[in-house]
Amino acid sequence: MAEARKLIDSKTALVAVTHASNVLGTINPVGELVQLAHKVGAPIIKEVGRTLMLTGDNAATAKAVAAIADAVVVGSRTVQEVENSGEANAVANVKKLMAELRAAIDS
Repeated sequence: MAEARKLIDSKTALVAVTHASNVLGTINPVGELVQLAHKVGAPIIKEVGRTLMLTGDNAATAKAVAAIADAVVVGSRTVQEVENSGEANAVANVKKLMAELRAAIDS
């Protein structure tokens, strides 16, 4: 967070951050990053694909993240769904995942 405090300033146009990293084994303090970004008027985009994979609760995680971030990206979770679905079911399963996340966020 100390580095983020140095880097996020009045010149910051956008903050993009991943919530969890399976490579580094870290979970970033998104609430604090949102506060820093919004303090200088910058929107924040949060990637939650790994978080969704780690928690196993897509709907609750998506809703919690959407409550604090200006935008949410679920790229790696989508890739996982495609990889695990097989060619015949991939599109239907990704559409189902996106509909589930959208419904959770909108509720």
